[in-house]
Amino acid sequence: MSCCTKCRTIIDPTAPPPTDDTTFTANAGQLTGDNAWQPFYFPLDVLFQPTSYPGASQNGFQTIDVAYGKNPTGAGQDPVWITFPAGRTIYLPCGRYWIRAGSALPNGVNYRYWPAPLSLVDESYEQMVPLPPTFVTVGAASAQALPARVGRRGLSLVNTSSQTISFGLNGAAAVLNSGITLLPGQPVVLIGRDCPQGIVNAIAGAGNSNLAVQEW
Repeated sequence: MSCCTKCRTIIDPTAPPPTDDTTFTANAGQLTGDNAWQPFYFPLDVLFQPTSYPGASQNGFQTIDVAYGKNPTGAGQDPVWITFPAGRTIYLPCGRYWIRAGSALPNGVNYRYWPAPLSLVDESYEQMVPLPPTFVTVGAASAQALPARVGRRGLSLVNTSSQTISFGLNGAAAVLNSGITLLPGQPVVLIGRDCPQGIVNAIAGAGNSNLAVQEW
């Protein structure tokens, strides 16, 4: 079945792609806390929102991981996914996804999702022009990592260093191990309304820590 961003049909997100359309309704459920990937199939664009976190959380940055297409831990698959802050509402274009709770959420995540408004769908499919990829060196004190840029629509940050890196958005001072915090090798992607237009500050556990950057 081919999906259309203007349609309003959905099936059980854990089931195979449908042969017959059914009426779309909002839905809710829970991601388990055993580090297991759970399959979802969305035949239209949706907004996916973590709503609460059962029980106590471990220390660390609360996240959910989202992979598109095949199970990232399946045979022959590269374990590649995008990590999102658990408090964010995520825009997901139609397709097959695998989603799991991050390691700092051992008791899982309650979630809900609903059809993306047509205005958001139309906006998301406007061409996002990438800037040249680059990197910044983050020091042990809060300092500007990226300048303000009006019209910034997407921002990908990957901690390619051996240190923890934390961020302060829209001019806020970065505080180590507070707010958006990336452990070595972790990425975060901020898109649309979640993408900061203002200055992005950063701080690392030690000086000369490398941060890979991609802007749209």
